[in-house]
Amino acid sequence: MSYLNKILVGVLLVFIVGCANDYLEVSDNNSFQLYEFDVPAISSQPGEYEINFEFPKSEALIITGQPENIWRTKDNILTLDLDFARDKKIEKAQFHIKIKEGSEEDEYAIVTPKITVKIDDEDYDKLDIKLGPENKAVFEQKIVYSVPMGPMMFWGIIIGTLLLLAAITYLLLRKMEVIGPVALSGRIAFNDPADIPQVRLNNEKDEFNLASHMGLADLDISLRPKKLKHRGKNRKFVRFYYNSTADTSITVKIENMGESRAAPSGEKLFNQDNIQIIVKQSDEIKKFDITYYNPKIRKI
Repeated sequence: MSYLNKILVGVLLVFIVGCANDYLEVSDNNSFQLYEFDVPAISSQPGEYEINFEFPKSEALIITGQPENIWRTKDNILTLDLDFARDKKIEKAQFHIKIKEGSEEDEYAIVTPKITVKIDDEDYDKLDIKLGPENKAVFEQKIVYSVPMGPMMFWGIIIGTLLLLAAITYLLLRKMEVIGPVALSGRIAFNDPADIPQVRLNNEKDEFNLASHMGLADLDISLRPKKLKHRGKNRKFVRFYYNSTADTSITVKIENMGESRAAPSGEKLFNQDNIQIIVKQSDEIKKFDITYYNPKIRKI
């Protein structure tokens, strides 16, 4: 079978091109040419001639043969149809590689293929080609894969990052009460009548209806927060608001550390302020004694 010798010689000529670099840097998902070789000449005798190139399986590397019409591909085996190439007078063939989209940035090795010859559907394993050191280099380099960011992804990440930073900044400023409503702080405890439960104001938002808590739902007595400058610093105060009506009078006096001060509506409260409230409604008089606690807001 003299034509087998011709095939053997032809296949041996496949890998006579010189060495390649130690690694290839790939920054996109486009197909690129790894290697080009002369299509082996074959005998004109009738028969089906083909060479199989079996590459190790890889989830990231997609290896194809060009031109497409002389190759068949099944899984990781590329079959070169020598009959068709001869009939179409195709002299050059190539291996192309493509990085699968979504692959991780990493190093991927291109490994030497296993080569077998098949004639009339019969394998000739004894004709396996062992590549020499100078030719194996093409198939033993590594692909350093790093995909550049597309414009949409780039701007998506930029805009997403800016939105995230804006959201974090807003939440921090909101937490610090630089923007948005100021929340109440501290707590109030009823000394008289003592059966009214104390209230932790930290759980409230921007106003607490004190009158309703005292059983006087039809009156306007409330606590509201406000930032005010105190001793050169902005502090968050709780202010005491009330409003007398034609048939109701509300009198408020505040004592702290043995000193008494007038308490007009809107008076700011300090830690351990004792608030004495007298509500006169028709002929009924109700008295309330409340203490406000907030160690962060001291009078002295």
